[in-house]
Amino acid sequence: KKVLAEAKKANVDFGELAKQHSEGPTKERSGDLGTFSRGRMVAAFEDAAFAAKAGDVVGPVETQFGYHVIKVYEKTAEKQRTFDEVKESILTSLKARQKSKATRELLDTLKSSAKVEILEAGLSLDAKKPAMGAPAEAPDADDAPSGAAPAAPMPTAPAPHAD
Repeated sequence: KKVLAEAKKANVDFGELAKQHSEGPTKERSGDLGTFSRGRMVAAFEDAAFAAKAGDVVGPVETQFGYHVIKVYEKTAEKQRTFDEVKESILTSLKARQKSKATRELLDTLKSSAKVEILEAGLSLDAKKPAMGAPAEAPDADDAPSGAAPAAPMPTAPAPHAD
C-alpha cells in the first residue's frame, strides 16, 4: 500500500519505483510488460489492468506471483488480425503440436516394447523402489517384467592395460 500511495503521487517515475521495489523478472525493464491482450495474464492481474483507464495506477493486486501495483500507460482498441498476419504463427504452432504428438506416440511405443534388465543391485526404474545407495528390497513377483532376469550385482575386474 505504501508503494501504491507513492506511485499515485504526481510526477513520480513509476519505472524507478518498479526498479526499487519489484522482485519480478520485469524489474530491469522498469516493470514494463508492454502491451498484452486478454488471456495472457493471470485473471486477477488482467481484470485490474483492463478495468483501469489510461494513466491509472491500481493495486495492490494479489496473484500467485505476489502483490502488484499496475500503471496503465495506454489502451489500444481490440482488432481482429488478418489471416496473413497470423498464418506463420498458426503453422508454427500446428507443426509443434504434430511433432509433440509424434514424439509422445514414439516414446509410448518404445516403452511398451522395451525389455529392461537392471543388472546393478539397488537400482530401479520404478519410482516406488529405493534409489541408488538405499537398501534394496526383494522385488515382488508381479513387479518383475515377464521373462526378466532378477537383478544381480555386476562382477568387477581390473581394467586391462597394455604395457
